[in-house]
This record gives sequence, structure tokens and C-alpha cells, in this order.
Amino acid sequence: MASPSYSIGMDFGTSTTLIAEGHAVGSATVVPIGWTQPWLASIATAGPDTDLVVGEAAEAFSPGSVIRSVKRAITRGHDYVSSPDGTVTAKTDDVVSAILLELARRARDNGLDIGADGAVRLGCPAMWDADRRHKLLSLAQAAGFAVGASTLIDEPIAAGLMWINEMQRQRSFLDNDRVLIFDMGGGTLDVAILDVTTGPGRDPEIYVLASNGVDEAGDRLDEEVAQDLERLLNDQGVDLSALPNVALIRAYVGRAATEAKIALTSTDSTDVHFGYRDAQLPDLVYTVGQLNDCLRPQMDRAWNLVESTLRAAMLTHERRFARKDLRTTDGLRRLPVEELIETVDHAVLVGGMSRLPGVAHFLMERLPSARVHVFSGDAPQEAIAAGLAEPVSYEQVNLHLPGFDFVLDIPGRAPVTLYRAHTPFYRWWEAQSRHQLSYTWPDGNTAHEPSAVRELPEAGFATLRVVALDGSVVAMRGANDVETDGLRINFGFNQPRFTLAPDGTMTFVDGRGHDQKLRIERWPALRSGHGKLSVRVEESRWVPDNRRSWDTK
Repeated sequence: MASPSYSIGMDFGTSTTLIAEGHAVGSATVVPIGWTQPWLASIATAGPDTDLVVGEAAEAFSPGSVIRSVKRAITRGHDYVSSPDGTVTAKTDDVVSAILLELARRARDNGLDIGADGAVRLGCPAMWDADRRHKLLSLAQAAGFAVGASTLIDEPIAAGLMWINEMQRQRSFLDNDRVLIFDMGGGTLDVAILDVTTGPGRDPEIYVLASNGVDEAGDRLDEEVAQDLERLLNDQGVDLSALPNVALIRAYVGRAATEAKIALTSTDSTDVHFGYRDAQLPDLVYTVGQLNDCLRPQMDRAWNLVESTLRAAMLTHERRFARKDLRTTDGLRRLPVEELIETVDHAVLVGGMSRLPGVAHFLMERLPSARVHVFSGDAPQEAIAAGLAEPVSYEQVNLHLPGFDFVLDIPGRAPVTLYRAHTPFYRWWEAQSRHQLSYTWPDGNTAHEPSAVRELPEAGFATLRVVALDGSVVAMRGANDVETDGLRINFGFNQPRFTLAPDGTMTFVDGRGHDQKLRIERWPALRSGHGKLSVRVEESRWVPDNRRSWDTK
């Protein structure tokens, strides 16, 4: 499929929301939508008429009444969000909608056609499951953005594609290079491991080997700095807990902590002014060294995620060709970390937190043989929006997790979902603890609705189908190019078992103890309006739906 000639990238972030525009020639550019900055602040509060006020207008209110980081509420599944002092409480959906509606208005004011079919791409954390993705999609659609499941892209993948295309424009090509994307924003840290091959006049070949995330990033550092500032105030005889309106005071301290963190991206020290008029809070001087002391424990935890994701990456499409001792997590645990980090050729730092020099210095220390790429200025914050707007086809990008539901279609009964799209195969830390990494239903740690196994009949058959998020059936195509819309599954007295492995192997053991196995070389990215989706099956041993149940040859 040819690359689109025009595209819009939309990054709804924890702290800031950006939009970018891409054309067939040249790199994508961020469209300045803020009053003084290129972005819209992802904040809200209640105005005089109780309607929500967002962005820069909300900054004029007391920091105690401002709702921040509403995106984290989606990550954590919270239906309501509140301001620090509790004076403003609103539905999460209402706050997100208010921010997106203001973004839509500013986008149209800048001449962007956000209703163009297929042009708008929306980013989301790699760690989000299908339900969280659906929530953001539905709210963006209601705000006027023409987005769908086919244009929702994992944020670290978008940032990586921006960097890859920028390298191509500089005529710096990659030959099966391993790239670590370290995306540290306001609410989440996402780590993705890619194998990339590029060349002149060709689309990049990108395998996403592994991607994991944690709900800990810039907001957590702000909290640590705020606590550090409170300790410094206490050293000067100011005990915040003894003052009236302590929640409001701490909101002011939190705002000062965020401002200090931002200031220390470009200077060695900064003056901290709290701006709280109802108590005498002395000004402080805060240094990069003090900030790094707060940052170091968080980076140590981040490294655990990086190491775990690097180990998990070795169990994907290359697993068949790896040394036997590296084909299981037991073997990988014995692989010295020195050998593991030597597999990384490039580390790309994106997200607002990567503007902190301490983040880059930490990764440079841990990845001495890799080239660490740090963007200057506001580029780290703009990387996701720009990557989403890159006029390239995301169908060339392999997804390591299926963006599809696996459903048992049972005649005369409600279908049973064995795997929900984007469900993690394992918890991130299990890459260094479990013997095998895979998604298993019904008894896996991340299994979707395992209790549904009790609803399965003891006789008869069903059809196992792969279903896209828009409800369309995804065909499976064998080595002989024969397609089928599903696999016939027989019931019996045994409990069925469904397994998905990181290398694309799918196994279903039916109620009669018979197993069917197939392997997907790469899960395709979703697309709309370009013909029927299909996944190519290799090393197949499966029964097409249109064959007789006893004919299993």
C-alpha cells in the first residue's frame, strides 16, 4: 500500500496535548496551538458557570483547584478525577472530552482537516488494553476527530518511526539494527524494542520485538521533588502539616516542583518561588544534583523494565534461530546483562522526561556500547505527535501483540472471547521469572474472562475466529495461499486450552484433547478501506472451517 500523502498526528498526553501535520515531502511538523507554547496543557478546572475550563485558561486558577494528569485516570480505570484540594471533582470522560473539544477547535482554527477519513492518527500508551483504547477513541470521535482502530498507534512506536524516518532523510541507514525506544512522559514509561532495516527508496522494515510500560514517569518525579522541597522548608522551620489548608499549600508546592524540574533541563540551579500568599514560605534554591538524587531511584526501577523488555525481545520472531539456551526465560536469566545490553545498537529517548540530562546520562552509563540519541529543545515532547503525522504506512510495522480479538463462535450460544485485543501476554517483570512467556486461557495470569470456560458446551463444535476491533473477521492464509475465516474446534469433556506465544505461535487444545497449531510471522497493523485483512500462517497444522470435523489431514 502506498504511503498517505497527508496525515495528522494527535498526541493526547498526560501533561501536554499536541497536534502535528505531515505531507508527502519532508518531515512532519508540530502545529503551534498554545497561547505561548506549541502545545495545549492537559489540565482542567471548573469555571464560574461550572463548565470546565481547560488549557492555559485553567492555569489562571488556584493550583489546588486544577485537575491534572487525567490521562492517568484512564490508565488506572478511574471514573472520576479530583483537584488536589478536592474542590473540583468531575467525570474522567468529561475532562478528557473538554480537552479534546478545545484541541479540535484550535486544530480547525489552524486549517487542519481533522474530519478527513483516515488522515488522523491518535497515539496511546503501549500498555493500554483494548478497553482503554476504545475509551480514548470514542471520546476523540465525539470531539470531531476522524479516528478509528486502524489509526490508533502505540506511542513509543510512533516516536520510533519519527526517528527512523529522520535517519533515512539524513541518509543514515540501519541494517537489522536493534533500537530501544525509551518513552518517558508525564504519566507512563513505555519501552519498545525494535529490529529495523532501512535503505534508499524503500519503506523501513520494522519488527516490534517487545513493548512494555509502567504507570510511573514525570508525575512521580514531581511528587518526589515536592517532598524534597517540603523537607527543605522543614529544615528552615516551616512545617507544612501544621499550617491551615495544607492540601492547598501542597498544591502550590507541587506546582513549584514541576516548574523547578522544567527549569533544570537547561540550567544547573533554579530559584523556587511558591507564590502562596496566605503563609510565609521562603524562597529556595534547587540544583540539578538535588533533582538527580530524586531521579536516581526512579531510573533504577526504569532499568528493571528495560532489562526485562530486552530479555522478552529475544523470545519473538528470532526465537527459532537463537541458541537453544536462549529460547526460554530460564536460559535468558542466565545470560549476563553485559551480553544483553550489547544487543542494543541505538537508544532513542523521547517524552518530556527525556529533556532531563540525568535521564540521558543514566542510560549512557547502562548502555555503553549503544548510540544514545537525545533530541534538543521541545523535540522530545513533540516526537510522538510528529511520528504519528509521518506520511508513511503503518502496515509496514510489525506489532508484537495482536490488535485483534480471538473469539469462539458457538452455534446457538453467545460467543466467548478467548483473547481481547492488546492484552499483554505476561506482566512485564515475568520476563525474568517465568519459565515460558505466553498468554494462556483460561488459567493464565492475564487471561480474559477465564470464568467463561464454564459456559462452553460438552459436545458439538465451534469456530475460532480472529476479529478486528471494528467487528470484521480477519482471514487466516496458509502457505498455499488458501484462506479460511476460522478454525473448527470440537468440544468434549476436557477443558479447552488456548495459548499465544511471543513468537506468533498459537495453539488450541480442544475438548477432545486434539491440538491445532499455527504460527503468525507478524501481526498486521490494522487498516481501513483497503480490502480484507489476513494473517499469513506458517508451520501450520489446522483444520479449515469448511472441512469435515473428522477430516483432519
